[in-house]
Amino acid sequence: KRITIHYNRIQAIHVAEGMIRQPLGYASLHLESAGYGDEKGSGSFVLFPLIGKQEIPSLLQDVLPEYNRGVEGMKPPSRSLRRYIFRSSILVTLITGVLYWTLSLNIWIWLLPLLSVFWGWLRFKDAAAGWDDDLFVIRSRFVAKSTAYIKKKRIQDFSLQQSFFQRRRELCSVNMYVASGDHGKSFGVSDLELSDGNRALREARKEAAGTLSGFESGDMELENRRVYLPGWA
Repeated sequence: KRITIHYNRIQAIHVAEGMIRQPLGYASLHLESAGYGDEKGSGSFVLFPLIGKQEIPSLLQDVLPEYNRGVEGMKPPSRSLRRYIFRSSILVTLITGVLYWTLSLNIWIWLLPLLSVFWGWLRFKDAAAGWDDDLFVIRSRFVAKSTAYIKKKRIQDFSLQQSFFQRRRELCSVNMYVASGDHGKSFGVSDLELSDGNRALREARKEAAGTLSGFESGDMELENRRVYLPGWA
């Protein structure tokens, strides 16, 4: 199958690392395109279904050199960890408890809540957002770890949201939307520091300095949250 897509149609690219592929050092590379959709109305195409992570920079250099670079990013603060674990484990724990007491299942079923706690920790560990003069890099995980490269000029909508509980802890969630097929595509990170989310919002509006390098340093907690994206090395 051969598809020709004009460079101006490219809205974003993202790399997906599944739970099985990631430990083996493999991933898949996807492209989000405006105006080109499949039967389901999706504008997402697989450029490389299976590649080694160490090969991604050279492949991007050959195919999409504008995306072959890294940016400085920020991870969620440590106080977000409990929220990631709670969201990932609460439903599994409740269902496990009901099944264990009503069906008298084996005690090994309680491994499921432990795995969900580990899943929440993985989601926290992988979450990050960063940018430079014209590119956002968003990293997150639901099941697969996803790293998205989004050109600022391709962002259709940028939202910064706070729930009641996030407001109490000065956290926020950011989401970026791009045109992709008939339905669009969104990429986001939950429970970022509110100040980081506001910086990202200002940057999306072209009101801020180009990179994160201007952030004040010296704060140990701030330094611990710094990360270099996408992190293939």
